[in-house]
Amino acid sequence: MAALRRLGELADKNSVRINLCIYGGCAMMLAYDRKRVTRDVDEIFYPPSKIQPLICKVAQEHKLPEDWINDKVKQFLGTRESLRELPMDLPGLQITVPTEGYLLAMKALACRCAPPGYKGDEEDLRYLIKKLAIPTFEEIQNRIHQYYPDDVPSPLRSFISGAINQGEECVTVYTQRPKTFKEVAKQSSALEQFGLLLREWIHEVTRGDISNRPALKKTIEQPPQKLKNRFDKGEVADAYLCSYAEWIADQAGIERPAWVQRKDAQLQSPWFSDNARTPLLMETPPSCRQRGECTIHAPGVRLRRGRPRVSAEQKREKARLRDQRYRSKIREKLEKLKRLEDAGLA
Repeated sequence: MAALRRLGELADKNSVRINLCIYGGCAMMLAYDRKRVTRDVDEIFYPPSKIQPLICKVAQEHKLPEDWINDKVKQFLGTRESLRELPMDLPGLQITVPTEGYLLAMKALACRCAPPGYKGDEEDLRYLIKKLAIPTFEEIQNRIHQYYPDDVPSPLRSFISGAINQGEECVTVYTQRPKTFKEVAKQSSALEQFGLLLREWIHEVTRGDISNRPALKKTIEQPPQKLKNRFDKGEVADAYLCSYAEWIADQAGIERPAWVQRKDAQLQSPWFSDNARTPLLMETPPSCRQRGECTIHAPGVRLRRGRPRVSAEQKREKARLRDQRYRSKIREKLEKLKRLEDAGLA
């Protein structure tokens, strides 16, 4: 809130009226008083040319990531949207959020087979189902069709049906997003934490922050620590990391990491990510099935052509070095000219 308030102050000072449409975890927190911590704000903002410098200034002042406000969520927006204005005393800002029905549709589509232990979207979905008093799976399908007429929810009907029957409110805590599989394993001390951290890594990839093959390869090539003896059901996490790394490497057309061949990453008893076992047995990819896991991986990579994406910090460093080289060449020319003048040749 402090960062948003500061952004509004800067906008008001510069006579700019910023329109923010906030989605995701931040929308759940601001509009529905959900108890959670989120590292960034998923939103669409206008006018982009005027707001971006202000976002960077707030990031520097509050020591936030440069993408603490980003519009990468736009690729997940519905064909039809339903928004409402959020009454907040923030000068310089006009904030809107998705209506409850629209947010429910977004969360239902996001609830694919989550990594082991991850409950984030599930908790939000249960909260919205309880708030809207939705009695049947069919009503959720109707709401999805209202905003995403060309999409369908996960085939795991029992998951959403279970969310209808267990409409309790839970608390989710988000941490700094890991950049590699090695960091995911290193920071995991429980299965729930592992699921959250892996989901955060997937978030980075699906939002386009990792958008080329070399960058993707770097995130999975280092072998992660084994989790089998660190916490309960750690062997499930080990098997999931191996299967996911192999699957996403095949999807991206890059070489599989050598560490995915670990022989101890095969489960003794099958693990199902959902109670609907028949669809899982039919749709589980080979990389999971051979390790005793039955799950369906959500699309995790969107590669793009052209040069790898660079951050604003990398661009500034490149510009600094270019300026340094230019100044060095000018100094050399001036020194050469001075020597010629001293020798009476100029």
